[in-house]
This record gives sequence, structure tokens and C-alpha cells, in this order.
Amino acid sequence: MLLNPKIDVNVPDSHSNTALHISCKIGDIETIHLLLQAKNVQVNAQNANGDTPLHFGLEHKEIAFLLLRNKADPGSINKTGVKPLDTLQPFKQLEDYDPAGKYWKWKIDNPNALVLGPQIGAGRFGVVFEGDLYGTRCAVKQIVSNSGDVPLINHEIGIMGDIHHPNIVAFLGTCDKDGTQCIITEYIDGGCLCEYMSNYHQLNPTTRGLPFTQVLSMALDIARGMSWLHNHQPPILHRDLHSKNIMVTSQGVCKICDFGLSYVQGGVLSSTMIYKRLIPPELATLTRTRNDYTQACDIFMYGLVLYELITGEKGKSNNTDFHSLNRLKEEIPPEEISAVTPYMDLISQCLSETPEERGSFLQIIRTLNSIRPTNLKSSQTIFKVYVGEYVVM
Repeated sequence: MLLNPKIDVNVPDSHSNTALHISCKIGDIETIHLLLQAKNVQVNAQNANGDTPLHFGLEHKEIAFLLLRNKADPGSINKTGVKPLDTLQPFKQLEDYDPAGKYWKWKIDNPNALVLGPQIGAGRFGVVFEGDLYGTRCAVKQIVSNSGDVPLINHEIGIMGDIHHPNIVAFLGTCDKDGTQCIITEYIDGGCLCEYMSNYHQLNPTTRGLPFTQVLSMALDIARGMSWLHNHQPPILHRDLHSKNIMVTSQGVCKICDFGLSYVQGGVLSSTMIYKRLIPPELATLTRTRNDYTQACDIFMYGLVLYELITGEKGKSNNTDFHSLNRLKEEIPPEEISAVTPYMDLISQCLSETPEERGSFLQIIRTLNSIRPTNLKSSQTIFKVYVGEYVVM
């Protein structure tokens, strides 16, 4: 009955409380879900005291998140001068939920405009589908996490909406479809870099890594995207850079994605999560915080990607495990020593145990631009696959 378009769900009682006010006050989330589906519901209606449903909903974390996702205004002030944004229960800061209201700037109000296709992947917060938005092919991350992850998810939306660069996956918008939050980005037809390299190796089983000319091109793509993040105002630290978070187009162009763990330097993001799989040596302690992660940490992770590009192998988390770099240098074809050695030296620089020695992405870009392959064919890789003591040629 509540969804009957002839029913006015905003009819107030003697204190100007609507059905949404009352449902939020008593914590009736099922009725709230129904009311929010009504086309004429007034999410920010004020009662006689100036309270909105969100003023009451703050006592129930799940209800507050639900209201915020449906355009409840956390800055609405009641007659006593109180606004939800000032309330610390159950959140430390509601600004962390949706900094500067960026979530609403990108929200697509018509969920029927988004058509989901086959599943193409999965990530930390949900599954990824191929989709169609207004006739444009796209990728759709459908969120399946609990409400406690909402600040991180909306933080990712806020960051992606702020960034526009050819080496960063383009953000198209967000919407609620079938009761599930979706993040919509451009569709990248080549998959992630990890899959791209695996497919290349299957077609070329006697090689390690990618052709050196392609290694240089991809290394530059990634460095340019990361330089854009680090020089953003305020700077953005990715904190999760690895080959599964780098997408590759059918033309071989690399684009950085997945900003769920990113941190805006100088911002107020509440998450203290950091990269847990492979970490720079300065973070290899039992106790560490968000503020311990610096731009130099992103560069260390980039060094592992450089290593993977040219060798086809996953890097290790400790620089002492890279004694093999010197052995690899001995395998470089004589005619390419002048070109490949600077690249190997760059890996060593990025993986330095001293953060200050790693430099910046601007310096890395200059180094990569200075490398000029000489007699190497575009399809030729540097290193061959070892089987026992023999090199497969």
C-alpha cells in the first residue's frame, strides 16, 4: 500500500512527523526501505522541531547509511541548532562517509538506464560485470559488502570522480540498482595486467616477461598515471598498486584502477587499512598507521611492477630478495646492455630500503624516456625461460 502512487507518505502527525520520521525513530528498517521506494517521499522533511528523519536515524547506523544513500542532508539544522553532521554517534565524522557530497554529484537517478551483462571479475567489495549505460559499454562493480564498508566505498567514488587522466580508468557514475550500490567505470577490453602477461606467456612459452619495447611503454603509462595522482591537490596515495589493479586496453595502454584503499594526504579518511600483501620495508612492523604510508611506498610497489613486466615473475616484499637482479643483468644481450641496464638500475632504485633514494614519479618518467632500445625487435623479450641448467631458445 505504501508504494501506491495515490498514497501520500508525507502526511504529518500533530508534531509534523512523517511516517519516515517515526520509522527512523523506532528503528523500523523494513518500513524505511518501503518508504524510500515511494516516488514522492520527502527524505529531508522537517518536523515541528526542525528534525529530519536523519536526526532520528543517527541512533541506528544501518538506517543512517541508508538515508545518506538516498540523499538525506547531513547539514540540515533543526531549531536547536543541531545538524546530523555534528553528531558523533555512531560515526566519528560523517564527513568521512561522503566527503564534500561527491557521491551525489555522480549518482545516476535512473537505475533502469544501467543494464548488467556477464560477470567479468571480482574484487574486495564485490563482483564486476560488463554493462551498458545509455548505450555505452562499461564495467560495473556491484557492491556486496556490509554497511561498515560504506565510507571506504564512497571515498573511492569521491577520488575517482576527481581524477581525469588517460592512464587512469575513467569513472562514469554510481547508482543503486535492485537495492545494490554500483560503481560504473569505462570498460577496458584487455583485462588486468596480470592476466595480460599470463596470456602472453601462454602464447610465447619460451619467453619471460613482455617485449622490452612494450615493457618501456607500459612502465611509462603506469608512471604517468601515478605521477598524476601524486601531484593532485591534495596528493593521492594509491596504496594498492600491483598488476591486478592495472588494466590494459586492446592497444596495450595501461590504466590504473581500484582506489578503495587510496589515501588523500592531508585528508580525514577514517580507514587505517594499508596494503597487506607486499609491503615496503619501512612498513614491515607489527604496528603501523595510515600516516606511515608515503609516496615512496607507492614507488616501492611500482618497482615490483617493473620487475614483473620484464621478468614475468612476481616480486618479493624485501629488497634483499632481489640479488637476482645482478644475475639477470648477465643475461642481457650485449647489443642491448646500454638500454636494459638503466631499466634494471631503476628497479633497484625503486626497491631501495631507504625511501628517500627512490625519487619521484616525475624522475622515473624522465629516466624511462631516456632509455632507447637499439637493435631490439619490437616483439623480442630480454630474458629466456630456464629449464634446469639450460636456456630454452
